[in-house]
Amino acid sequence: MLSQLSSASRRPLCKACQSSLSLASSRTLLRANSSISRRHRSQDDAGQFQPRWLKPQTSRQGEEEPGKPKWPKPKPLAVKPTKPPLDPKAFLPPTPPSAYSIVRLLLQRLPEYIRSDRFRLKLNDYGLPADSQTALIKEWHAETTAQLEQAKDEQTARIVLGQGEWDEENLVFSFNGEVAGFAGAADSTFHRKFVKFLSTHPHVSGPLQTHLKAILDVTDLTNLAFDTQMMNARAMTRHFHLHIGPTNSGKTYNALKALAGAETGAYAGPLRLLAHEVWERLNMGTVGGLDGQGKPCNLLTGEERRIVDPDAQLTSCTVEMIPLSGPIGGFDVVVIDEIQMMGDPHRGGAWTRAVIGVCAKEIHLCGDETTLELLENLIPSLGDTLTVHRYQRLTPLQVADESLEGDWNKVEEGDCVVTFSRNNIYAIKKKIESTAAKKCAVVYGALPPETRADQAKDFNDENGRSQVLVASDAVGMGLNLKIKRIIFESLEKFNGKEEVPLALTQIKQIAGRAGRFGMQRKQGENEDPVKPDEEPQGGGIVTTLHKQDLPLLKAVLPLELPKIKRATLDVPFDVRSKLAVLLPPDTPYADVLDHLNALVQFPRHMRPNAFDQLVPVAEVIEPFRNQLSLLEMDLFISCPINRRDPHILDAFKSMVKQYADDGLVRIDKSFKNTGFITMLDIVEGTLATLPPLPPIIGVGLRLLTPPIIVTSIPKLESMHKALVMYIWMSFRLEVAFPERARAVDYKERVETVLEECLARFPGLRNLKTHERTSEGDRAVAEWRKQYVAPNGTRRIPGSEVKGIKWVPEAVIQRLRNKQVWQSTGVVPFGRVLKEADGLGPKGEVDKRVGGVDVSSAKALLAGPEDKQSSEQLRRRLYSIAPPPAGDPVSHAQVDLHEGVELRMEEAFEEEEDDRDYGHDQEGDEPDHTDANGEERRQGGFQPFGSNRSGYPMSEGRGGGFRRAGAGYGATDRRPRFDRSASHNGRPAWAKRGGFGILKGE
Repeated sequence: MLSQLSSASRRPLCKACQSSLSLASSRTLLRANSSISRRHRSQDDAGQFQPRWLKPQTSRQGEEEPGKPKWPKPKPLAVKPTKPPLDPKAFLPPTPPSAYSIVRLLLQRLPEYIRSDRFRLKLNDYGLPADSQTALIKEWHAETTAQLEQAKDEQTARIVLGQGEWDEENLVFSFNGEVAGFAGAADSTFHRKFVKFLSTHPHVSGPLQTHLKAILDVTDLTNLAFDTQMMNARAMTRHFHLHIGPTNSGKTYNALKALAGAETGAYAGPLRLLAHEVWERLNMGTVGGLDGQGKPCNLLTGEERRIVDPDAQLTSCTVEMIPLSGPIGGFDVVVIDEIQMMGDPHRGGAWTRAVIGVCAKEIHLCGDETTLELLENLIPSLGDTLTVHRYQRLTPLQVADESLEGDWNKVEEGDCVVTFSRNNIYAIKKKIESTAAKKCAVVYGALPPETRADQAKDFNDENGRSQVLVASDAVGMGLNLKIKRIIFESLEKFNGKEEVPLALTQIKQIAGRAGRFGMQRKQGENEDPVKPDEEPQGGGIVTTLHKQDLPLLKAVLPLELPKIKRATLDVPFDVRSKLAVLLPPDTPYADVLDHLNALVQFPRHMRPNAFDQLVPVAEVIEPFRNQLSLLEMDLFISCPINRRDPHILDAFKSMVKQYADDGLVRIDKSFKNTGFITMLDIVEGTLATLPPLPPIIGVGLRLLTPPIIVTSIPKLESMHKALVMYIWMSFRLEVAFPERARAVDYKERVETVLEECLARFPGLRNLKTHERTSEGDRAVAEWRKQYVAPNGTRRIPGSEVKGIKWVPEAVIQRLRNKQVWQSTGVVPFGRVLKEADGLGPKGEVDKRVGGVDVSSAKALLAGPEDKQSSEQLRRRLYSIAPPPAGDPVSHAQVDLHEGVELRMEEAFEEEEDDRDYGHDQEGDEPDHTDANGEERRQGGFQPFGSNRSGYPMSEGRGGGFRRAGAGYGATDRRPRFDRSASHNGRPAWAKRGGFGILKGE
């Protein structure tokens, strides 16, 4: 038997997707968030995971003994070393090194750099003869070492660094506690200084000196702000308004009010969601000062264009898409949100570009105080003026006196639990739902922005299903959330190598989401919700899950945020193209980026973007460099791609190959090896067979939740990113990417399916009696009667046989007990009928039960006095006719489920090989007897007379019955899709116990 189970465990979950469900992320999600028994976990893992007791065992001689389990030996107890508590200083950036320390570090790094192969390869690309390289390097090394060794203390070190133009500020800034950061800055400094040394050395030929000077001139960006592309902005005197303050201080509201009153203007936000929100508010007139009178505004993002009016003078866009020139004469007002993003190493260049180059008379910058010093130095150097507006938090933020002490029952409605990984998010979601019975919405970075907005809406809405939010640090920006209390699950996060403290900026930004101005959840039933940014409601609270983290949080929040010393600057494409011309023709584009990173010289107060993020993408497109122009290669490496996701990377490679070979990129061909479309069809088909969500979750039977709903989420997220990538390219290469409309359709389908999967995520425990209401119970009963088939799937109208009434099995058991009291006059029979109809004491009395009149029901309840009549009634009550052969919906159901086996975990706690329909399972002990003195076993099925009374059920109709619990429908056992038998070409829904089945197993 063990060998059979082991072989069955290696079957894929479904034939259509095969190995697509064996992703490591899918397996982790499934194990962390599903209550699948150990018996079935290996099957859902598609053969990648086997419990220890199913693995082949070996004897002492080393021979395998498959049939003999071998339990692991107990390990000796070991005391796990406790981690020392964190110090509040750990959340601050490291103390910058002194000038003397910088000099000593340069002296240590210099010998390593000149001996590196990368250094020699770069010199070969510049045309320096190999036979003269060694002598020139030794000469420059001796001069540089002698210069640096003149530093004897801090004062002389500063003099040495200043005289040698070593850019002390950049070297100090790059020292972030990691060797790689400083090493990269030091190597770039060494390389440019050596090229300068060569460009004036007498032993270097004249043409080579000219060539090296041209390379140095191209990579000198110190005067980029006064380049020809920025001259329109330099030709006008711009006035900046800097709105600085903490989260929830109203700074953005005042900036948008100025934009709403302008004739022409633009809003530039960090996220599509924010751009979309401002676009909607301007058109609807809900921005302060418009008084409901909307102004035409167009939307412009990397993946979306919405033109309300071609002549509209207002634009809402992401920062990367803001038109720098604007209309003739420039914009009147421009709002740039989250200005502290200037320091971000990946996206900060877009903010810096907008600040330097946008043509506007009035520019409003919104952010925190970390950028104040930087902007006070940068803006006057551009010839512009600056006014600073300071704001205070509108609602108080306080740290709670107590933590949750690890008790999830203390989670309340309106809380937001913050953790820092997707697996943690789903694990905490399940823990809260199973413990506190509160539905949780989820928000994390991998979710599509539209899905995040839907989850936020479900949490914010008073009539929404979610009472609690579980989120990552993505909650800190881009979403308006009605959060009453922020709960930090931990103050550390895993950086890929180890657990490190959160950045102070992250902690403050996340904590500031609590008690947002005008955005808290409504407290009273008659209290009207207020509009954002208009009326305050109570302050916010922040606390921790664990007791030991609370004192640390109290110590960290008052700390001052570290200042942003330098803004990130993107190197323009024309600089890259000019440098590529000065290098050998066969130089890979990744090497061009490497040369640029080593040579580029930036203006004061600025630093380069993260070149290392572009190099891996450049290596992907390198095989097609002979078929692509430099501009096309640069466009592809700028595409929004997650290179760590193998599915997205595979789709990206396919797109590049199609474009290089044919000049035409198709979606189907791009996704051929990813299984995206097949997965989407399967999940949509599975969801189509499920009933709509009930009005109240947690009442009655648990919802049927096939495991594919859980395991498909990571791949659906990847598919959405790949579609966004295609749409992004279609706006830049419209002829080569012609299927934008189809990609948008797929994207919307993925968003719909993801939202449905998250809504049906299992784990929510049933509400207890004191947590339920009679109105809610009746609403769920009516919903189940209208939408849910006996096997838990969606009810197909017209498929039910008339005269059949499905009654909860627990009600059936109670009816037989109550009949004894009814016969003595204690319980009126009308109340028994109400019980059968699922109605409370005030419900209407139905005169028929299961299509049988009252007298017949009484005879049936009284016991099998007349065997023939009882048998007829029993057949009438429990037999189910085959569905019509020509039912088009039925055939559609077959197509939707082709290759899909729906199997739910909590339905199958017993071994399926031990089932014995028509009899109780071994080990069931009798608990009491029925009215006729016959034994009834605990958990057995007792519907209006029993199969144990000696009356056989119709073969293939009622079959036999196993343990069954309370709840509406045929049984609390979940169905599975049995493709081994069918009725007129239809698959049969096999039931493991219950009222009746289409075909008995």
